[in-house]
Amino acid sequence: MKNPSDFDGDQCVLTELGCDYITATVQQDTVTAGLHSLATELFHHEAERGNKIRPFGLAGFKGFMCGAVQVAVREQETMVRLSSSAAASSWRRVVQLADNVSRMDLQATVKAPTNPTQIINAHRRRATKYSDSRKRGPKVRWVAEHKGGYTLYLGSRNSNVFGRIYDKFNETKLDHYAGCVRYEVQYQDNLAKFVAHALHANPSPLPDIAAYISQFFAGRGVHLEMPAQSKATYCCSRLRSDDDKSLEWLVKSVRPCIKSLKARGKLAEVLKALELDHTLDSSADGPSYTN
Repeated sequence: MKNPSDFDGDQCVLTELGCDYITATVQQDTVTAGLHSLATELFHHEAERGNKIRPFGLAGFKGFMCGAVQVAVREQETMVRLSSSAAASSWRRVVQLADNVSRMDLQATVKAPTNPTQIINAHRRRATKYSDSRKRGPKVRWVAEHKGGYTLYLGSRNSNVFGRIYDKFNETKLDHYAGCVRYEVQYQDNLAKFVAHALHANPSPLPDIAAYISQFFAGRGVHLEMPAQSKATYCCSRLRSDDDKSLEWLVKSVRPCIKSLKARGKLAEVLKALELDHTLDSSADGPSYTN
């Protein structure tokens, strides 16, 4: 790395590159091959992964959400929102089927040899200096938490384009994001529609995605030399499902209590309280809790 603000492709690895979020609508959807049908397919996939189905509503739209998929209807209009891996894998199909794209987020995730906090601090200094040197420079805002979370915001959230840089591991707590800095550009309204269709028209849009991200941050004083794109997975790693989070909660919050009760000879009472006491009966093809 040449300095904390300029990436050197030989030392940094581009681990992910692509679409991270998309919101689209269609006025008259087809029953079997339209936007709602695609969302339903993705919706079921999210449920199979262990995500819970919940009600969802926004601006008169009513529907359901599950994991990285949200689908809702308002009169004859269908709205679909995809995030994370669902957006990364299916954004092209959404753009093809939709009448309008009102939001599209592009992201690049970089694993660097330098601590993410140092990198984001360097970006903050450069962005602030760039903004101060102009009469009406772009807004620079940041949030740092005492536990390590750090996010730098560039531009106004109310504008048609907005950017953020943050420590991806502290946001997700997933090990494969350790040491990763996430760069996101959020396009909205007509600009989102323009970017979505421009990328969709290109059979190989990844270089354009990298260019859009670099150009946005360069226009805010943060110059990124994108690491070699051949090293990227070009997708978003799946986040934890609702089942994964429930199991993690069991391990952290419940298991210590159960182990303590078991040590005091109360395993049978624990199983009964959990309505698992029927598994105490040993059989040739069933589990036994005799140990």
